[in-house]
Amino acid sequence: MNSTSAKRTTEMNGARWTARILSSVTTLIWGIIFIPQLFTNYYDEAGAFSPSAGALAVFIFFIIILAGTIIGWWSEKWGGVVLIAGYLANAVGGYILAIPNMGFIPVIIFIPFLISGILYILFWEKNRTLVSRNDESSAS
Repeated sequence: MNSTSAKRTTEMNGARWTARILSSVTTLIWGIIFIPQLFTNYYDEAGAFSPSAGALAVFIFFIIILAGTIIGWWSEKWGGVVLIAGYLANAVGGYILAIPNMGFIPVIIFIPFLISGILYILFWEKNRTLVSRNDESSAS
């Protein structure tokens, strides 16, 4: 392996780990903040669990983000796609359903998931290109 391919491999591993760590830490923080609020703030006067439609939507969107984070550890392409879809669902859903009086804060607060998804897809594309180049050079 020459120094150029070693440098590419190191850069790709850095991008891979950056995406993994960013998505995992952000998902963990978001889960720690959101999940307890879902189960403590939505009880009616009789004590029955009664979350709003917006809270349930944001919980479903969180599950999408969690799935994208987990998938991203094994498949960068699909993890990135699911994280970007989760970002869009959280941003648009949060803006429309859950907290419309907060303006664009839901769009901004989920940006780490968008960055992670983009990094996963960039890594996957770069890796795919590198593998196809190596296959072409070994076939010659």
